Amino acid sequence: MIAEPMTAFTDLLLCVLGLTFGLRLRNGTSRARPLWSFAFLASSLGSLTGGLYLAFQPSLSPLPLTILWKITATAIGAAGLLLFCGATRALVPQRIARALVIASIVLFVTYLAWMTTHDEFIYMIAFYGTMMLATLVICIVRYRIAPRACALIVSGIAIAALAAAVQASHIDPFAHFNHNDLYHVIQMVSLFVTYRGARELP
Repeated sequence: MIAEPMTAFTDLLLCVLGLTFGLRLRNGTSRARPLWSFAFLASSLGSLTGGLYLAFQPSLSPLPLTILWKITATAIGAAGLLLFCGATRALVPQRIARALVIASIVLFVTYLAWMTTHDEFIYMIAFYGTMMLATLVICIVRYRIAPRACALIVSGIAIAALAAAVQASHIDPFAHFNHNDLYHVIQMVSLFVTYRGARELP
């Protein structure tokens, strides 16, 4: 029996969207597109394994559940890192971009080390949110380089922040549609808007 079927279903939809956007970003002349493509693919993987974890949590033994959750944590972290590196590569001068990318990779490795002994979802959100905040700052500071792209990416990040707030609120709109489901639906909008911004990057 599937636990939390609506949450698992909306996670699966997020997976399909991330996969679709990731594959669509493979082509193009933008320096950032390969990184953003892998970011969406990582997000898709995180949604898939997270959905499987929630769907089969009552019936799976601890080992496969642990593996699914660790993959989810790694994929979500990688998505945030790649989004930041993609924006940095497209908008920031090369010398500064290199330093920012190295710093973000060090932070990512630290995050992975921490998650080997911790499972709380809040740590995933904290790392991903940090990467999104850094991306937001870059898009604001370097807005004149690609106004339309930056405006869309900033909007996508703002929508993602709204989704996180909804998830943290634990407000359940309907009997079979809880705060996690609503979080996923809002995240779908965020993914689409962010994808549109990624397509506009130089």
